[in-house]
Formats: sequence, structure tokens, C-alpha cells
Amino acid sequence: MQNPIEGFSDIQFFNGLGFQNIVLEIILPMIYLENMDLNNKRGLKIDNISKILIALRFYASGNDQRVIGDTLGYSQSLVCTIIKEISELLAKSAKKWIRFPSSHNLPDIKQHFYSVSQFPGVIGAIDCTHISIKSPGGENTELYRNRKGWMSLNVQIVCGPKMQIFDLVCRWPGSVHDSKIYNNSCVKLLIESNALFGHLIGDSGYPQSKFLYTPKLNPITVAENKYIKSHIKIRNIIERVKGVLKSRFRCLGRKLRTKLQISTLIIISCDILHNVALLTYNLDLQIKNEEETARLPRNDNILLAIPDNRLGNIIKAAFIERHFT
Repeated sequence: MQNPIEGFSDIQFFNGLGFQNIVLEIILPMIYLENMDLNNKRGLKIDNISKILIALRFYASGNDQRVIGDTLGYSQSLVCTIIKEISELLAKSAKKWIRFPSSHNLPDIKQHFYSVSQFPGVIGAIDCTHISIKSPGGENTELYRNRKGWMSLNVQIVCGPKMQIFDLVCRWPGSVHDSKIYNNSCVKLLIESNALFGHLIGDSGYPQSKFLYTPKLNPITVAENKYIKSHIKIRNIIERVKGVLKSRFRCLGRKLRTKLQISTLIIISCDILHNVALLTYNLDLQIKNEEETARLPRNDNILLAIPDNRLGNIIKAAFIERHFT
């Protein structure tokens, strides 16, 4: 069988698997192969590199497992097993690759956000995105039906100024509101306990607080217009992250037809690989697509916007007066 590392050019390898071959040759073997024991229990052995290639092809293309198996000469059941095992191994390294910078590096993050938007004190942009899945079955099936009528997981992402993913929550059904996911997340606990000193930027689907700043609806004054322009520039980053993820990893833009647990592992694995490419080799992730290149972020939560309460209005007004007047 053809070896993609030797038979494909760099462009062909990237178009087929979503990565430059240097990531496969150096990073993935160095991190994962030491702990891999993926030998086929029947017949001839399938080498570990081939298994990683199969998983990467599925992540990048989102094709049916039968199609991938027929293309590479494997059965559908074996492809399914390989995707599950590789995803499990990748997910084990989530704490290493998906995390906030240390307290010593947070000032650099704030400065980078400020240079982009002139919005002070920001350590991350937060938003949720729906990943389509097949019906999980069982008594709680309808919990996974989102407001648009299809089954999904509602995945919360916190990103940095260079589109790196700092935090990921991938366990909530599609019917759960973004604000509930945030209120039950570790990132809220960390930021409110000052373990992370700074604040987040979110859309109107989140409640305004002194730790999370939302848009100013119907801005009137000059200061309010400056605030909303800076706010949009940061929200644009998280919209680009979501667009890049679903463009590079086509399996996330299509319906995941695997079991619920495996679908969760696949989503985590794709986010890890996104950070591997960014943090290790600073690869070019400017993949052109409609969502990424939009100048203004789409507000998917416009029908579920949370009106600011009295305290939230006071906090936002004081912040605008202090920093944007």
C-alpha cells in the first residue's frame, strides 16, 4: 500500500490529512507512540503510523468510515476501532495541550488582546458551538435536540488572541443554554476565585458580570460605540476559531455518526490537534471559509439573549466610563 509520508507532496498531505507531514513525523510519534499498543489482535499487524493516518483522515474529511476503509483497504469495523483508540489516546493529553497560560504569561495575553482591540484586562474570548451528532437514543434523547431542531453537543470554547484554545467543555447536550454551561464550568470558578486574574469576552448569551463582559445593546454615546467596536474585534477571534476548527476538521462540520462517548473524544482530539499545530509549529491556519472571513461575528444567541440585570448594567456602565470615555 502507498505510504502517504513518502508518496504525497506537502500540499497533497495537507489537503488530505489537514496537517503538514512534519507534525506526523515528529510531534505525534514523540507524544503518543510511546504509550500506544494498538496491534491488531487478528491477522497481520497494523503499524501505529497507519493508524494515526486513518484517524487523521477521518478528522480531516469527515467521510463515512466505510468510505475510508474501502479507500485504504480496511474494514469499517477496524476503522471504527482505530478512530476510537487514537481519539482516546489523544484525549488523555488534553490537560497538557488545552490549558490557560501560567500567571507569569497572562500579562502577555492581556497585552496581545489590547493591541488587537484596545480592550483592557482580557484573558480570553468565550463562546459555544453546536457539533451535530446522531441521536444517542435512550430516555434523554430529546435533551440533545437544540433550538434549531437537530441533535448536537453544545461545546464551550475559550480562546486566546492567537486563536489558541485555553479551555474546552464538551459534555453538555444541545438543548442546554450557553450561560448554564458557563455557570457550571471550571473556568468560571477559576476566574471568580482570582486564580485567573482578568476577564472574559462573551456575546449576549452570557450574563454580564465583573468577570465577563457582554455587548452593549443599542449604543448611544461615543464611549459606548468605542466599547462595542473593541468588543466585536475580540469576539471575531472566537468566531474565527470555530470556523477554522470546522474547516480543518470536516468531521466537526458534518454529523458525527459515532456513539456519544466516541463523539466526545473526537471533538476533544480535534481541539488538541488544533493547539498542537499552533503552539508547536505555528502553522498557517488561515483557512478560507464563510464563517472565518466574516468581518463581524454572527450572534447565534440573538433569540436567547440574556438581558443585563441592574447590577450588570452598573458594572458595564462603570467600565465603559473608566476605560472608553
